[in-house]
Amino acid sequence: MEQRRPTPLLNILVLITALAAVYVFDDNLAKVDALRSVSAPQGVERRDAVQRVAAAFASVTAFKQPASARPEGVNKPELLPPTRPDGTRPNVVDVKVNFLTPGQQKRLDKLAATTEKASGFKIRVLCQSYPETPGLAIKDYWKVDDKTVVLVADKGLKGTSNILNFNVGDGLADVLPTPFWSRLQGRFGTSRYWREQGEDVAITNAVEAIAYCLQQEDGCTDPPSRQLIDAKL
Repeated sequence: MEQRRPTPLLNILVLITALAAVYVFDDNLAKVDALRSVSAPQGVERRDAVQRVAAAFASVTAFKQPASARPEGVNKPELLPPTRPDGTRPNVVDVKVNFLTPGQQKRLDKLAATTEKASGFKIRVLCQSYPETPGLAIKDYWKVDDKTVVLVADKGLKGTSNILNFNVGDGLADVLPTPFWSRLQGRFGTSRYWREQGEDVAITNAVEAIAYCLQQEDGCTDPPSRQLIDAKL
């Protein structure tokens, strides 16, 4: 029996169905950020978020992208502050975006140092506006390892993205699992939140929540309440 060849109309219907499936799939991928299912608002902004984090941690993060999807490698150590006279480096870096005042940077820097001493885990904060990023220089500058979480605060190319992006070392998986990061981003990182409360409040609340949970014996699955944070920190 002679097989019937697909008609052009049938081919078009199949193509439309496939495109619809890709759209749904990409929309679901919008819930995945640069590391361990940290969400991003929409498909286009997801790719923007991936660019921002990948540019800052192209050789650090466990997130893998196809070669064609990776942004151009950025390595600008000149954007990072010099080492302090005592040999230490700041735990918080603001690259010309002024999300945090000098006083706020100093406070979060001290909180990161205190948390590292108490828990052995490192918190680092990078405030930037992609593509103006130190990029690969961050890895050596902060000695990023499996016990390091780097919060990248970046509002995206259009200035409307979720401001919180995370690079999370594998060593934190048992203490702060995947749901924690997506919920933290959803609570403090949305454009509505940082527009109403301020970028500084969004970043500070996120860092304090991380610091609180890293000092808990069993870690956290959900971001802690403001009352718990204030009582601990």
